[in-house]
Amino acid sequence: MRAATEIGDSLALKIGPTGLSLHWSGSRVTGWPHPFYEDFVTDGPCKMTLQVHCGPLPAYRTEELLFEARDNRWNLYRSDGQFLLEMFDTRTGETTRVALLNQELTSGEVYLRPESKSPPTWSLPLLLHHLGELLVVNLLSRDRGFLVHAAGVNDGGRGVLFVGRSGSGKTTLANLYRGRAGVVVLSDERVIISKSGEEYLISGTPWPGGAMVVSAESVPLRRIFFIEHAPTNVVFPEKPATLAGLLFQQTFLPFWDRHGLTSALSLADELLRTVPAHRLGFVNDAQVIDFVRAQANGSALSPGRPLHAVR
Repeated sequence: MRAATEIGDSLALKIGPTGLSLHWSGSRVTGWPHPFYEDFVTDGPCKMTLQVHCGPLPAYRTEELLFEARDNRWNLYRSDGQFLLEMFDTRTGETTRVALLNQELTSGEVYLRPESKSPPTWSLPLLLHHLGELLVVNLLSRDRGFLVHAAGVNDGGRGVLFVGRSGSGKTTLANLYRGRAGVVVLSDERVIISKSGEEYLISGTPWPGGAMVVSAESVPLRRIFFIEHAPTNVVFPEKPATLAGLLFQQTFLPFWDRHGLTSALSLADELLRTVPAHRLGFVNDAQVIDFVRAQANGSALSPGRPLHAVR
């Protein structure tokens, strides 16, 4: 990635294996450089190009409703042979952004209301909130990858993934790993899993959780843990079907795209048959890192028999 201390009328971001190029004119981006996005700036090629328009929202027509995300305040439609995404203010319910994307997800037009009008200004994090995640989910599903609700770390060149629901301890683990020699925390909230050749990779995203840490790095994935708090550090092996259910619950799937959904589910199933995966119960204590390292370095588990850390 290249440093980006100045910004003109275009910006390209590489998030995992996907590239997104933004172009605009007659408006200005505020709050740049942004700590969550600066590490993702790239000079490389991008798979999707968006033209950003800052001003009044255009008139548009909605046709088939493909997906309604009530909690996150966005709707996805099919309209005039395109995808149409509406995004709302969570407080007022007012439509704040509209995106028109072609069926191949290679280009689109995005419209958003300005933060101020002279000159028109807009925020990159606001623009890519929901929109960026949705684009990444779609692009990944067409290119051997998916986005998962997880924490990921690069521990000396070994990728370790901690999958879990909100409150399961992703941020806790990220904070325990932070600052350790040879460790990079990729994210504590959203991590990309992709396949390159025969290798599975995990990559950071610009959408952090409570640890407020991001990284554009990618690293080969060596271990997957489905996490929960426990009175001691313990790893339980599980049947693949059980682990698949836990993974699918925390995966951002393109339910509106049958082909993309099938591809993502197939890759997730293949992943769990290839990369060692277990349930991890852990204590909020630095000792869990040595415990996890022992597993990630190849300690074997007998089916049904938990391993406990020495306390």
